[in-house]
Amino acid sequence: MIASYHPSSWESSQWFVFIICTVLLLGIIGIIASQPNKKPIQRPPVSNKIRKPPKLFTLEELRSYNGENGKPIYIAVQGPFDETPSVFDVSRGRDFYGPGGPYHVFAGKNASRGLAKTSTDPDDVEGPLEDLSESQKDALSQWYLRFMEKYENIGHLKLEEVANIKKTA
Repeated sequence: MIASYHPSSWESSQWFVFIICTVLLLGIIGIIASQPNKKPIQRPPVSNKIRKPPKLFTLEELRSYNGENGKPIYIAVQGPFDETPSVFDVSRGRDFYGPGGPYHVFAGKNASRGLAKTSTDPDDVEGPLEDLSESQKDALSQWYLRFMEKYENIGHLKLEEVANIKKTA
């Protein structure tokens, strides 16, 4: 005759508790694993600095910002999609654009033509852009992007000033 094994009620309840705990643990792990990794949204710090509205400059006003007598240094540069040149505060680059610097010829001017032609000849700095070659227009776009990355855009030349540049060409 074959002997049969009958577990005691205590052994049966141990297995029952073990199975229930395992199922619960697997359920909890499944719920946790199915949750997306949510990191708290980090918002950029709010600046207390209030930005001034962009200023509109005449060429005459712009010329006074050439870094002389302790004044800031502003340079206007035509952007590829802008109607009028943007004016940048390049005072941080005083060693380059300030008095005695290698690019002081651009200070206080619409330097778009000179930058496009990569020329510091005073006769090349200002003037119309319509006669520039495609490679010169590309160079001007690269200069504009560099100024956008490096310096604060503080305004634009007045539209009538740009029209005057085109008329004198």
